[in-house]
Amino acid sequence: IHVHGASLKDTLAKKSLASYIISKLGRYCNYIVDNPNIAEVAKQINARNIYEIDAFLPKETEKKTSLIQIKNRKNFDLVVSMVGWFTEYNGADLYGFDILCKAIKNLEKDIKIHAICSVNGIQSNEIHENFLSIQKKLNIKENFTLLYKQLEDINSLFISSDLFVRPSLSDGSSLSVKEALWLDKPVI
Repeated sequence: IHVHGASLKDTLAKKSLASYIISKLGRYCNYIVDNPNIAEVAKQINARNIYEIDAFLPKETEKKTSLIQIKNRKNFDLVVSMVGWFTEYNGADLYGFDILCKAIKNLEKDIKIHAICSVNGIQSNEIHENFLSIQKKLNIKENFTLLYKQLEDINSLFISSDLFVRPSLSDGSSLSVKEALWLDKPVI
């Protein structure tokens, strides 16, 4: 079983068929986890073996230019990139799309920011609709390029931007942050 993030802990905390199965059969399984906190949870269910391996495996890239085009690039001082899902964790926007909107609006007097967001998917329509509502309310729709598809080469997203942002209050060991750092992009 490969576990990334808090999914094992969250599953076990729920009274569900999945939590029952894991609590009964989990001790017969080998676990690959990406951080010590998840390893501790796996130990509590007496996992057969636990292997802690970071989810980030760097790949070589030869692409030095980006295929992503930004409308009206000259109108912006800074281009930031972001990767995430429209999903929630503990009732909040896990990846911080809402926080990014507010930051762009709060900073607009000093710096014009454009965000290129690779949206891996919509798991919560409520979070997605809230994001669109905030964009409209703050009048910042032109500040975003939303890519609603998995990118074949995520590196082109990072190369297109001046820096990478992950404005999350709850996302843990972010793979995207490590990918951006690998390409020498500043990360906030």
